[in-house]
Amino acid sequence: PEPVLQQAVEMVREKMESFGEERGQNEYIYQWEQLKSIRQDLTVQRIRNAFTVQVYEMHARICLEFGDMTEFNQCQAQLTQLYEESIGTVTGQREFTAYNILYNVGKGAANNVNNLMLTLTSADREDKLIQFALQVRHADALGDYCRLFRLYLDAPGHAQHVMDTFCDRARLDAVQVMLKGYAPSVPLSVVAQSLGFEEDDCAFFMEDHGCVLLAPERTSVDCKASRASFVEHSIAAKLEEARKEAQRKAEIVPITFN
Repeated sequence: PEPVLQQAVEMVREKMESFGEERGQNEYIYQWEQLKSIRQDLTVQRIRNAFTVQVYEMHARICLEFGDMTEFNQCQAQLTQLYEESIGTVTGQREFTAYNILYNVGKGAANNVNNLMLTLTSADREDKLIQFALQVRHADALGDYCRLFRLYLDAPGHAQHVMDTFCDRARLDAVQVMLKGYAPSVPLSVVAQSLGFEEDDCAFFMEDHGCVLLAPERTSVDCKASRASFVEHSIAAKLEEARKEAQRKAEIVPITFN
């Protein structure tokens, strides 16, 4: 019954608070299993009301925090149906409409974004999150990466988590523009500010994609050398993948026949 499920949700919420800053895989698996079970009970018991919306919204936000976009999309699909049935709050509907716009901006799904924008009322467009999503969409459409990452750093709600799904792609596009636009070098501080990075993180990102930092200070990017060596994939990820593959092969026990 619903009261029991409400108690279960409160237990999950209290457990989440007890985790504090611990946001590892074990913590996520616990929350995922508990909320997935509650969602299944809601379906079996045919409970479709404001409480159902609260559960899906809660689970969707947790998915965003842990970068589980597959599960987030499942929650989003259910929420869309519930909102269409006039279940839930206007505030919640606007929040997840904003996330939906951002997600589709990241996917380059312009038609989906346009369709979502057609559903917006004048009151919707006054909402802080929806205004933010539309500003991101505008910056992305213009290729204005400086504006895009200023917005990213000031993102409200869980919007920054949604933007994380396409920030690396946007950063790679921006780096290629900067390497062509600056010569012979560009200060690392300028790149970091433009891409919404701290300098140390920016240095790692640039080198991880083949860019060359000028020695000995390593405070500037050599644009000419970097244009030649730039790669879109993560070098560190490739090396780790190769290491794991070598380890896997080393652990294979050859089959022998006597």
